Amino acid sequence: MAKDLFTQKAAKSASLKVASTFAAPEETGTRHFKKPEALAKDELLVQWSAEATTAIRAQIHKQLETEVVETLHTKAMKTSNTGVLEVVINKKSNRSLSQLQKEFSNEATVIFAEPNQTISIQAISNDPKINNLWGTQGSYGSKATTAWDQNYIGSSKIVTGIIDSGIDYTHQDLYLNIWLNQGEIRSLSFFSFLQDTDKDGLITFRDLNSSINLTNPSANLKDWNTNGYIDAGDLLNNQSGWEDGKDNDINGYIDDLIGWDFVNKDNDPYDDNSHGTHVAGTIGAIGNNNTGVSGLNWQTQMIALKTLSGAGSGSLSSAVGATDYFTTAKVQASNRNESSRFIGTNNSWGGGGYSQALADSIKRASDQNLLFIVAAGNGGSDGISDNNDIYQNYPSNYTNSNVIAVASLTSTGALSSFSNYGAVSVDLGAPGSSILSTLPGNQYGTYSGTSMATPHVTGALALMAAAAPQATAQQLKDTLLQSAVATTSLSGKTLSGGRLDVAAAISKLNGVPPTATPNYTLTPSASSINEGAVITSTVTTTNLATGSKLYYALSGTGITIADFSAGSLTGEGATDTTGKFTFSHTIKNDLLTENTETLSIKLYADSARTLQVGSTATVSIADTSKASTPL
Repeated sequence: MAKDLFTQKAAKSASLKVASTFAAPEETGTRHFKKPEALAKDELLVQWSAEATTAIRAQIHKQLETEVVETLHTKAMKTSNTGVLEVVINKKSNRSLSQLQKEFSNEATVIFAEPNQTISIQAISNDPKINNLWGTQGSYGSKATTAWDQNYIGSSKIVTGIIDSGIDYTHQDLYLNIWLNQGEIRSLSFFSFLQDTDKDGLITFRDLNSSINLTNPSANLKDWNTNGYIDAGDLLNNQSGWEDGKDNDINGYIDDLIGWDFVNKDNDPYDDNSHGTHVAGTIGAIGNNNTGVSGLNWQTQMIALKTLSGAGSGSLSSAVGATDYFTTAKVQASNRNESSRFIGTNNSWGGGGYSQALADSIKRASDQNLLFIVAAGNGGSDGISDNNDIYQNYPSNYTNSNVIAVASLTSTGALSSFSNYGAVSVDLGAPGSSILSTLPGNQYGTYSGTSMATPHVTGALALMAAAAPQATAQQLKDTLLQSAVATTSLSGKTLSGGRLDVAAAISKLNGVPPTATPNYTLTPSASSINEGAVITSTVTTTNLATGSKLYYALSGTGITIADFSAGSLTGEGATDTTGKFTFSHTIKNDLLTENTETLSIKLYADSARTLQVGSTATVSIADTSKASTPL
C-alpha cells in the first residue's frame, strides 16, 4: 500500500467526528444525504468473452478509439470461465456513450456493454439523541436480546463482507471483530509463533490480543498506534513487518490482510465517510466489553470492502470487484480447509439501473452458497417511499435467489416514511430509523435509512449461521422469511409481510427444517357452474406470514359487474393461521341468451394488481336462460 496514504487515513481515524461527515441537522432533526456527484467522466463497462485475447481487445480499442482505465479479471471470473471486464472511456468527442455502447455490442467477442453507473449510500443522518439500542431490544426490534439470553452471541468463525465506505478498524468496539486473511498471514515468517488461543482453528484479532501472543516477542506484535490494543492499524503500519509486498493467497491483491480499498486501490480500507463503520457496528460491535454498544453478534469477523468514497459515492465496477473478492475469499478458505464460514455481503447502497455485470457477480456469489443482503432504498430524490415492484430500485430488485431486500421500520413498527417497499421485490422489514451504532474515531451516533435496516438482517443471518453451522444459504434465507413476525405496516408491502425476529429464526433452525419460499394456490369450488349458482374460491398459501394481504380480480370475455348479484370484480383478503382465506360470488341469472362464458380469477400480491402470484383459475359459466318465444 502507499505509506503516505496510510498516514493520511490513520490521521483521520484519530480526529474524525460526526459533524465532519454529516452536516448539523436541520430543525426537523432529519435530512437526506446530499446526492453524490456523478462520476468524473462517462465510463462504459465492457464484458469480453473468454476468447477475447489481449491482442483482440487492443485491436478493437484502436478501431473504436477508446481507452481502458481499469481491467477486472477476478479469480471468481476466471473460475466461472468469464472473460475480462474492462472500464472504458470514449476518446471521440462527437460520439455519445450510448452510441459507443452499440458499437461495442456489435463486436462478436463482446458479451455486453453498459454504463459504469454511480452507486451511493442509502442512509439518512440526524443529531445523536438516542442512547439505547431499540433495534435489538425494542418491541419492534430484532429480538437479538432474546437470542443472547439463550447464549447465541455469534462466532469468530462466521465471516460477512461489508461492501461500503470501509470500516474504522481501530475502533474500540470493532477491532476484535475485523477479519484477518489467513491466506496472507500463513506465509509470514513469524506465523508459526502465533497461538490460536481460543481454539477456533483461526488466527484472529482475538488471538493477537491474548496475553500469550502479546508477551511473545517472536509473534511480532506491537501497538504502533498506542491505543492500548492490537488492531488492523498496527498490522498495516509500515514498520510492523506484516506486509511483505506479496500476493501470498494469489487472489490478485497484495497484502490484503483485512480486505481491500477499491476506491484508492490499496490494502487499507479505512472508513473516511462513517457510513460503513455504522453498518459494521450493527452487525458486529463487540459485546459484553463494558464499552459503547453491542452488535447483533458479540463476536464475528467482518471483511472491510471499501467501494464508496468519503463523499458516499462509488462506481459499479468497484461493487463488482468487491462482490467477487468476497466470493473468492470464501472459495480459497474452503480450499485451505479453514474452519471459517462465509455467509454473504451487506450492501447498504444503491443507484443506477440494471447492470448485467453486477447481476453476474451476484450469481457467482450464489453459486458459492453466499447471500447478497441489500437495502430496499430511501424513496429516490424526493425521499418519499416508493413501490419497488413498480419503480425498480437496484441492487435490491435483482431476482437472483440469494438476494434479500430489506425495508426500514420505526420503533413503533411503522414503515419508515423514506423506506421503499414491494410485495414481491422486498423481502422483510427491520429496524432502520434512529439506529445507534459506531462511528469513526471511537464515536457513536444515530443514523436512519434502509442502510441501517440491512445490517440488522445481515447480523441476524450471521447469528443464525453460528447457531446452525450446517444450514445452507437458502435454508438461512427461507428460515429468516418464514420466521418473520406479521406486521400491519408490512402486510402487502413485503414478500413475508413481516419484520425480522432473529430469536424465532434460530428456534426454527434448531427445530423443524426450513421449507421452500412462499407459494400460492387458487382453487374455485367448481370448474363449471350454471347461472344463479355461487362460486367460492379458496386461496391456500405456504410459508407466508399470518395476516398477509392478497388481492384478487375477476375478468373474462364478456364478464362485467352485471354478471354478479352483488359485490365487486376486485377484492382482498388476509391469510389466517393456516395460510388460507376464501371469497364468494353469486352468478346472476340475467335471462339473456349469451352462450357459455369463461370466468378468470387471478391473485395478486399488490393492491395495484400488477404482480400476479399463483396461476389463473378459470370457471365455465353455462347459460341456462332460454330464448323468448317470438310473438
